[in-house]
Order: sequence, then structure tokens, then C-alpha cells
Amino acid sequence: MDNSLWNMVSSSSRSRFIEELVITEGYRKGQLYTIGIDISAWIFDIQAMLVSTTARGGNPELRIIFYRLARLSAIPVRPIFVFHGEAFQANQKGRRFVAHDQYPARTTKALLKTFGFPIHVAPASSAAELARMNEDGIVHAVISDDFDVLVYGAQMVLRMQTILQTSARPFWKPSVAVLTADGMHDDPRVRLTTGGLLLAAVLCSGKKDLTVGIHGRRLAYPILHALARTHLGDGLLVLAKKVGQDRAQSLNQWRNDLKTELRENTSGSLPTQLPRLADRIQDEFPDPSLLNSYVYPGTSWTSGSGTAPNVATRSPLDVTALAKFCNEHFLFGSADDIVEKFRSVLWRGIGMDLLLRRTNPSPPPLLHHEIELFDILKIVRTRLHGSAEYLEYLVEADASGLQDIVQSALSDLEEAAPRSASPFALIRTWLPGPLFQAAFPAHVKSFHGGNGTPMVPSASDVIDLTESDDEPDLSDVELEITGCHSDSDSVIDLVSDSD
Repeated sequence: MDNSLWNMVSSSSRSRFIEELVITEGYRKGQLYTIGIDISAWIFDIQAMLVSTTARGGNPELRIIFYRLARLSAIPVRPIFVFHGEAFQANQKGRRFVAHDQYPARTTKALLKTFGFPIHVAPASSAAELARMNEDGIVHAVISDDFDVLVYGAQMVLRMQTILQTSARPFWKPSVAVLTADGMHDDPRVRLTTGGLLLAAVLCSGKKDLTVGIHGRRLAYPILHALARTHLGDGLLVLAKKVGQDRAQSLNQWRNDLKTELRENTSGSLPTQLPRLADRIQDEFPDPSLLNSYVYPGTSWTSGSGTAPNVATRSPLDVTALAKFCNEHFLFGSADDIVEKFRSVLWRGIGMDLLLRRTNPSPPPLLHHEIELFDILKIVRTRLHGSAEYLEYLVEADASGLQDIVQSALSDLEEAAPRSASPFALIRTWLPGPLFQAAFPAHVKSFHGGNGTPMVPSASDVIDLTESDDEPDLSDVELEITGCHSDSDSVIDLVSDSD
């Protein structure tokens, strides 16, 4: 799908820190914020990105997804990953796709299961399924780079900015661009209804022949946006829902109205009159099957049982299974190398699992290693991001059990004797205050009582922790060498997406 479509609506978006969003709109309202993620679009976009780049290491597509999931696991959110279904055609609207049973999708599903994230396979388009799930309140928001999700009716879409992108700075400016249907309609720079979104998509869709746009011609962004803002979009949406001869007659009249708009600029929206473009419009435009695919998409509500999908909740991260997966698919090295990778990349996610379990009235069954993996020893200090109204706690935890778990998982696979015990027995990481205060009230009371600081910060306490581009490239996970003080020499950055 043409990037000009996203450019058309981007001015109505606003940037928010994703952790602040899900805590404010989810946890503080007594629920876990649920985000539907178009994983098929992820796989497609990553593959397209890697075509023009040189990637080092094994399975680069899968490795990028691994890092995205690791960052997502550190957020108090319930993600639901939706795949395309069998009915989704490879040439639909001119875009290739990744079938849910192909190798990239199969291995991604296996990786998702190790993280404990729910999976759902749509009957057809994942974008259409997610839009309906969003409309019905099954998910609070959708993450997708497929513009079709807006055309299908999604009410809130989150576009990744940095939090889930490939970067050696995994928690740097963790923000998303928030797009809402109301915002696109009300923003004077956008002013697009559902019909306007449909018209814009139709003008940019098609195969590699003359069905693209208007008889093979893609419209410039100003013209595309101008036409989408006219009454023509709403008119197209109304007639697309008609059937038989009534639809054919209405479509013929609509086509004439489009030609008149292009020739005479009757609405005053176009930058100029475009008679030559009007002459290019054929009687086959727009393709009726394309309209049907947008107005009547196949979803769980319209096929099979005809009911909403029943999606599981988030489960704890299975470190044993993930260690085996990484050993099989990635070139991370020995068991000790995987331990160090997990300490730098997964530690916040492991800590978040602990907080979610301790604040859950009906926690899931314990995995055998969870208590050993994250044993909180003390609170080191607090901080307050300028974007949030809650504290974060830098906690020190005993990480000695992690190496035992990973080496035990890989003991049957590695012939070489393990190295000596890692010196990184203690790990420090930042955890969000609202969850930490509820999960460990005794730790919190002791810390604030000992230094006389309030649990609820005032506005004067806000500090700016936004990093500048010339600051050192450090992770939010600090690895402290046992026996050393927490000075700069004892903090090591082990985070990298380029392994």
C-alpha cells in the first residue's frame, strides 16, 4: 500500500510513550491493555526491508521479531498476534503476503508461544479481522503498517516509532503514534470519513496492470487527499453496499460525478482542474470485487461459526523453551552467551511477568523456574519520566538462577563443558511504579519510609529523561559485577540487534 496514504492521515496522530499509554488506559482502569498486532504485516515488511540490506547472523527476519517481542514483553500489555488465513489471496489488492502455514509464519508462531503471547489465525485478511476486533472491543488498539486496517474500520491504530523497531537502543524514546477514527475525522488537516478512507484506498489499489488507480495512473498526494475529502468517498461507501442493478446504476452515476469533479473542481478541493485525468476513467473503475473485499471482508464473524474469536490471555515467558529456540535458530553462541543475551534483552520482560502475576487475582500456574529467575533484593532509586505521572523503580535482583535454567535446557545439546560461573549475579532494571507498588508493597513502604520520599510524586518532581542523539548507547538494564560498586565501570551494555 502506498505510503502516501499514511502521510495523508499522519498529522492527526499524537505521540505517546507506550508504557504510559497502557498503564493509564489499561492497568489503572483495572484491566490489562490489549493490543492486536498484525504479525503477517510484520513478517512481510521485515522481509521487504531485508531485501535491500545485508543482514548478519542466522534467520535475520526471525531475529528482528525476537527483539521486538523482547521489548513488548517488558510492557504491561496483552498482545494478540493475528495471522492471515487461508482465504487471503496472494494477489489481493496487489500485495504479496505470508501464508500462516509457510516457514516464516510457522517459526514465528513457535517463537510467540515461548513468549506466552496469544495467537489467532484469521479466516482471511488479518487487517480486516483486527479492525473488527477493535470495533467490538476485543482489543483496545491495533498495531499494523497496513493502511487497510483503517479502511476496514479500526478505531485506534498505533504506529511503531521506536519501541519495537530494530535498534541497539531498545528503550530509547519508547513511543508510538496514536491514530484514531475520531481524530482523522475532526482534524482540519485531514478531515477523512470512513468513505474518504475507502476512496483513497481504491485509488491506490490494484494489480500491476491498468487496474492500479485510475487506468494505471497513481495520483499525486495532494490530488488523492483532495478527492478523499469530497462527498465522493461517502457516496462510494453507500453504493458499495448495494446489490444488483441498483448498485450498477449508482456506480455509473458516481463515476460521472467523479469525472465532473476532476474536470470542473466543483468542490473547490482540488488544486486545479484535471480534465485529462477524467478522460482516463474507464467504465471498469472501480473494480466491484475490490469494493466487495473492503465492504464485506471475510472475518470470524462472517465465516465458520460466525462468532467473535476466543483469544487466550498472556502467559509467562518460558525461558527454557526460548533458550532451546534461540540455540536452534540464532547464532547467539554457547549457553553462557545466550544467558548474557537474555540478561540484557529479556530481563525487563521477566520482571514484568513477575509483576503481572503478583497483581493478578487469578494468576496462571507457576513455571518451575520463575521464583529463581527474579528474586528482588532491594530498591536502588526512583525516577519520574516527564511524560508520565508515576514513579519508576530501579530494582536490584538476583540473576544467578538464569544461568542454571539456560544451561539445563541446553545440556543435552552442547558437548562442550560450560564456562565458569558468570560474574554477573546481580541485575538492576527499571520497573513501572504502579505495578511494582501493588506487587511489592513491603519493599516500597520500606524504601520510601527510609528516605522520606512520597510514593505519589508532585508536578515539581518531574525530570526530563529524554536522551539526546549524542548520549551514550546504554540499555535500561544494568549488569553489575558482583563485588563492585555501581559506578560506570560496572555497567555493561550487552544489547544489540545486529548479532
